[in-house]
Amino acid sequence: MGWFERFKWHRAAKKCARQLPRELAKGWGRAKYYTLGQIETAFKALKLPDKYSVIAYAAFLTRDDFDAHVVADGPVSYEVALALFERFASRRRIGGYWHDPHTEVLRHVGGDD
Repeated sequence: MGWFERFKWHRAAKKCARQLPRELAKGWGRAKYYTLGQIETAFKALKLPDKYSVIAYAAFLTRDDFDAHVVADGPVSYEVALALFERFASRRRIGGYWHDPHTEVLRHVGGDD
């Protein structure tokens, strides 16, 4: 992946991490996980290209649902997509919706300890 492609992935991850939790909570209330249809609807509202939807799926689907619905040879793996989301996710809990259902997974793959 070249620098420009990496830039586009980071920009999409940043938009997903900062806006998607609020969009999902607005439509369906706060939850640890959402359905595939809920995620797709909220993702389309962000007007991002479909190839970046794997970031939203990794963040808001269970690992089993992710594996069942996302093609194994997709653009990035579950771990990479989740790490991208986590990199740009807000750590503040004041005045916004804070989403962090994958704390244990992130610890396992080298995220926050």
